[in-house]
Parts: sequence; C-alpha cells; structure tokens
Amino acid sequence: MLKSTRAAALVAAFSLTVSAGIVVATRASAQAPAPIVVHVDASRAVQGLLAVNEHVPVASGPLTLVYPKWIPGEHSPSGPIPNVAGLHVSAGGRPIGWTRDPVDMYAIRLDVPAGAASIDVSFVYLGANVGNYSTARLSTPNLLSLTWNKVILTPKVADYATQQIALSLTLPGADWKYATALDTLSHAGAEVSFTTVTQEMLIDSPLDAGINARTWHLGKFEGAPVELAAFADTPDQLDVPDATIQKLRNLVTQMHGLYHWRHFDRYTFLLTLSDVMPGEGVEHHQSSDDGSAGDFLSDSSALVADGDLLSHEWNHSWNGKYRRPADLATRNLQDPMIDTTLWVYEGMTQFYGELQAERAGIWSKQNWLDDLAGTYAYLDSTHGRLWRPLIAR
Repeated sequence: MLKSTRAAALVAAFSLTVSAGIVVATRASAQAPAPIVVHVDASRAVQGLLAVNEHVPVASGPLTLVYPKWIPGEHSPSGPIPNVAGLHVSAGGRPIGWTRDPVDMYAIRLDVPAGAASIDVSFVYLGANVGNYSTARLSTPNLLSLTWNKVILTPKVADYATQQIALSLTLPGADWKYATALDTLSHAGAEVSFTTVTQEMLIDSPLDAGINARTWHLGKFEGAPVELAAFADTPDQLDVPDATIQKLRNLVTQMHGLYHWRHFDRYTFLLTLSDVMPGEGVEHHQSSDDGSAGDFLSDSSALVADGDLLSHEWNHSWNGKYRRPADLATRNLQDPMIDTTLWVYEGMTQFYGELQAERAGIWSKQNWLDDLAGTYAYLDSTHGRLWRPLIAR
C-alpha cells in the first residue's frame, strides 16, 4: 500500500513537472532571440588554421564578449585563448574598437554603436600540437578533430542553455567525411550546415572528419543506435579484425547490463587513430572525443594498452553528463568549476570503465587485476596521503 501511494505521488509530481516544462518551453520559444550565426572555415585546418566568422544579434551600448574558459570534461580553465589571433569586430561594415578586460583575460569589452542591431566578429584559431587536453588536438594531413569551444566568441550570458547558435562548416575538402552528434541540415561538397542548437549542446557535440574514415554499427541500447566512427592517418589503420569489433559490440551489451536505461537518442564513439595527433578522452552527452595510437584498432596489443578508453568515456555519459556533481554543473563556461566531488565524477567512472573493458573482453581478467594493483601501488606512494588533504574539514 505504501509503495502504491509513493508511486502515485511520483507519477503526479512527474506529470506536474512535464506540464510546467511545456509551459516554460512554449514561453521561451516565443521570446527566443535570433541565433548567433557562426561559420567555421576549416579549409586550411591541415596547416593549423581555422577562420571564424560570426554574425551576432546585439543591442546598442556596452557589450562583453567571452571566449569559453572552463571546459566541461577538462575540469579546469583550459580554454585555449592564447591560440586566438586577428580579432576584428564591426557593425554595418564599420570597425568597432575593443579592449581586453584587464582582469578576466577571456573577456572582450566594446561599445555597440547606436542603431546597430548586430555585429560581425572574425578571428583565426591557431592550431597546436602541444598543450593540455583538446588544445593539442586539431589536425593532421588526413584528419580533423574539432571541439567548438575553440571557435566561438559570444555575448556573456548567465545560462548558456539560453543562447542559440546556427553553425556551418567548411571541411578541408569535398572528399572528407565527418561525424558528430549534431544534426546535419545540409551537406554539399565541403560545405555543411547544422541545425540550430544551444551553446550548451554545441560545446557538447564535437566533430571528427577525415579522408580515411570508417563507421561500424555496434548495436542498439534500448532502441538507440550505437556506432563507432573512426578517422585515421592511413587506410591500413582502419583494417580492423572482426574480433575487435565484436569486443566493442560486447561493450554495448555490458553497458546495458550495468545501466539498463539510456538518456541519449543515439551514441557515437568519435575516434582518431594517429601517431601524429596526441590521444584524448573527453566525455560528451551523445558522443565521446577519443584519440589513440594509429594501430589501436588494428593491433590487439595496442587495443589492450588503451583498453579502457572507450568504456571510460561512455560511462561518463551517465556519470558526469546525465548526472553531475552540483559544483561542477555550472550554467556557463566562465563560472569556475569546483572539483570537491571529482573523485566521484572520475573515480567511479574509472572503476566501471576498467571493469567494463574486462567484461567486454577487451581486457583479460588478469589485465584488469594488474591494472587495479597498479592503481593501489600508485596511491600507496602518493605522499600527500600520508598526512591529510589540503581541503578544509
């Protein structure tokens, strides 16, 4: 009887929430401003250059533009603003002067002329093969890995889920293939347009592209397709044994056995295979930004060496994206993230990522036990733990 009462209360509360959500969504839609129009020209990406042009609806008066600073999944103020060059701002074809904020290096201040309803912003992003996280990843002669936080400069807002962006992209060539969690609006040759999304969803939907590309369907998770989209420096790096793909299909089965429920419409492992571009592993809602050695899929020993990469990042879709510690769930990319519960965000994901690699057959049982032993040995020799943590008690 008590369970039935609680269930009825939960259903009623859910119905009320959904109804309220519909009202709010309708109201927000009626008042939604015009989107920021962003075009990224990646035709020179293999030379390490991205040209960005934006058309930004604004009101006259003081305006602050911001470059993404705190990047989700990187847990730090790692936005690569030193790589931004050649910034120009104009309204109606006339240049507008701007100044960098003297304290916040990620903020640009300017005055929009009276009567102007929009401004045009252009800059160049300079790629690098050094730096932390995605900063070191952009392109090789045959592939591109693009995280959108590198190529947007937008008006400062309290909540980036309220800011709409209409995005288009010029690929390095018409023969380049691409994959992303974004929905394609049109694609002709090297020109691609995507459906308008919030800045929150844009940042959460990276894109990989390349000349050498291959996609595998790995199965379905409660009806949602799961795919691996791999991009490589050379064609032979995509010559993948059936046994390896079967292990990745096993991973879908094991993840379903662990979580039983999904929050995504589809899921894509975005994977770069390169001995030139540094590796990576960053989680996203409907995809993951992964990178490993060129022989990661084609050589069984290389797969074992980085065996928990895909399982770790997919676990993050539940632990870290769908559910996130409150002090890491910031409403924009300028507010600092507080990492007090990062040990859950990363620690639990690390545990399940390794366990699922073993369950899927990517690792043997001994591989898993050896890795656990290595973790314990590392913690035993971390001398900060011999006294006390620096966080206040």
